[in-house]
Formats: sequence, C-alpha cells, structure tokens
Amino acid sequence: MTTKPKAPTPAKKTDARLSWQETTLLHPATGMVIFSHKELASPDTGEVLLADKFAEELIKLRALFGMPMHVNSCCRTQAHNTSLPGAHPRSLHLMHNSVHDIDGTAAIDVAVGNAAMTRRLLVVAIRLGWSFGLGKSFVHLDRRDFAKMEPGSFGYS
Repeated sequence: MTTKPKAPTPAKKTDARLSWQETTLLHPATGMVIFSHKELASPDTGEVLLADKFAEELIKLRALFGMPMHVNSCCRTQAHNTSLPGAHPRSLHLMHNSVHDIDGTAAIDVAVGNAAMTRRLLVVAIRLGWSFGLGKSFVHLDRRDFAKMEPGSFGYS
C-alpha cells in the first residue's frame, strides 16, 4: 500500500482488521496510533509501501511488546538504501526489490536503550516468528518468511 503524507484527521471506525487513516497505522480495536507515516516512510521520498500482511505483523509486535518503540528505519527506496553504509543490496527494507518475491517492505529497525528492553523485544519477536539482527543500539526485525526465506539471526559489527 503506497501512501502520501496528508493532514491528520480523526480515526474512523472500520470493520477491517487493519486501518490506514490519513497515512497512520492504527490499532484495529482501539484506533490508537501504532506507527505514524513518518516513522515508516523512506526518508528520501516519504513513501510507505509495506509487504502484504506486514502491517498486521507490526501491530501484533507492538501490542505484545507493550512498550514505546522508536523506529530507526522501515521503508527504503533503492537510492536511500544504497546511501547507507553497510546496507545490504537485497535488504527487506526495500519497497521495490526484484530479488525477493514480495512487493513492499518486510523489515524494521527499532532503537533499544538497554539490555532489558532488547531482551523483551527479542522474546516477543521470536514468539511471533520474526527474524532479527542485533546492533549496538538497535534491533533489526524482519519477516523473511514473507520472501520464502528461512528464519535467521545475525549480529552487526
């Protein structure tokens, strides 16, 4: 789903499990903001394109984690990804990736402040089927199963 930034408006009630209201990912039951458009968007274009079912998985992750999550990176254009030192050319952050059999982003990087927060996020993510990478100040989470890849874990140097 591609969205462009718009002025915020109150959430509307829907029967759908997932609702994008004015480019904000809302909790289906409460209407509370789970992730804003700005958090998920590629910084160079402001575009958000999530892989099918990725938004639902983000909602589950955030709800079960139960703590604030600061997103470092989610959607990326090829140009933005190339500009990042160490970014993988086949990253699941890419909104348009000819290598994987998915259209849209299937990865998110979350800032972590301490070991307890990191441990809690990893326990929740693993329970929900996410793969992960550990950095010094962030956790990379992805749904490589969406791209028919085996689950995995790795570290950043």
